[in-house]
Amino acid sequence: MILTRQGSRLRISGGAELGYADSPERSDDARHALISVLLEWFPGCIQPSQSILQMWRGARLTVPDGLPVVGASGIPGVWLNTAHGGYGWGLSMGCAHHVRQLVMGQSTSTAPEALDLHRLR
Repeated sequence: MILTRQGSRLRISGGAELGYADSPERSDDARHALISVLLEWFPGCIQPSQSILQMWRGARLTVPDGLPVVGASGIPGVWLNTAHGGYGWGLSMGCAHHVRQLVMGQSTSTAPEALDLHRLR
């Protein structure tokens, strides 16, 4: 669970859903889990029935081996830095540095084939 103050709002995030199912039951379960943890950590901080609660979901692209896809796309001039899953912010600078090294023709600290799109074939 992650709690982040955003002005007068509190953002509560956590959990992941695999697949594309989007049912009201899943939304209710997710909302209940997030609010339950919030109230456990900060008793009485909100009234769970308040209509100001908003739910949002974001898709996070990931691939089976869990590593990002970073490198040449196979299309001249198009480079990839994607599929970070839930670690996008944590991996962004290192992956961007890796892409820069590849674009500049420099040696990389990570073996390029370890993150290349073609490893997924």
